[in-house]
Amino acid sequence: MYRSPFNRPPRTSHVQQGNPLKLSFRTTDHAPMSMEAYQKLDRAIDLKCCHAIQIEISNTDPYPGTVALELVVIDSRSAGQPMLSLGTVSIASRARSSSLAVAVPTQETLEFGIPAVARLHQFDVIKVIYHRDHVRLERSARISIEGFLLSPL
Repeated sequence: MYRSPFNRPPRTSHVQQGNPLKLSFRTTDHAPMSMEAYQKLDRAIDLKCCHAIQIEISNTDPYPGTVALELVVIDSRSAGQPMLSLGTVSIASRARSSSLAVAVPTQETLEFGIPAVARLHQFDVIKVIYHRDHVRLERSARISIEGFLLSPL
């Protein structure tokens, strides 16, 4: 998570690792923050390999209907690091509660289609942008990315 006008967290940022299902952040002054996740791949993948990329998520977010994920693929090995957005998908699931009012994760799979014609030919980085409703931009989403699945043609 980071604040505007930055496009990534500053080097002096506080770093905390953990599970977003159990760990959340919010600003103390209600200023909006951006939320992104990155997955660097060991090798470049040809974009023509698949018709879609799926993201498997776990959701314990207490604000249903306020988060959508955008999937962006990046070719970090090419000049200018070209990228391609595969679109934005709203999260439809809602967290369940146990008898102790503790959120129980709900699993959901989001699918992002790959266009038949694209200016990007390969990618080695997957970027996921968390789009949160404007009323909660100062709070992180309690949504964990569990994995990616490349759906072959």
